[in-house]
Amino acid sequence: MKKTASTFIAIIILFSCNNKNKTLEEATNVQSAIEEINDNMEIIGNGYLMKAKINGKSWQSTSMAPAQSSGRIVGYFDGQYIGLPYNDQYLVVGKKITISENQAADVFFKDNCSYPIANGEMKITKVGDTFAEGTFYFTAVCTTTKKTLNVTDGFFRIQISKK
Repeated sequence: MKKTASTFIAIIILFSCNNKNKTLEEATNVQSAIEEINDNMEIIGNGYLMKAKINGKSWQSTSMAPAQSSGRIVGYFDGQYIGLPYNDQYLVVGKKITISENQAADVFFKDNCSYPIANGEMKITKVGDTFAEGTFYFTAVCTTTKKTLNVTDGFFRIQISKK
């Protein structure tokens, strides 16, 4: 009887350990799936956002400035921002805007650097009655330290009102 009880307890412990490993594995799989969804999410909250990779690290705005009234496409996150040039004339699908000193993108992060000069490209990919979408990439250089930011895989969705 003692052997049977010991065997039974050993089986329960073994089964329990296997379930914990399986549960941990399942939780890891769910976390990976959620992260993948977040990486690919294009529309959240009110539907207007900006996201990009900065030196390979994902960045996504939590709020956007109204582009038509500010004259810039600006996405904000935790006191930081990425700003892109804006003009109503850009709102044509396929329109490419070269980002340069004349059509500057700018980046502000909490690193005591200003990144006003950028070279790259912005492209309008979709225009609806109330929104416009586009992609962008650029390289920005800090004016004081010369630190380089490579901004890639950029996406924005802004609110517009056609006139």
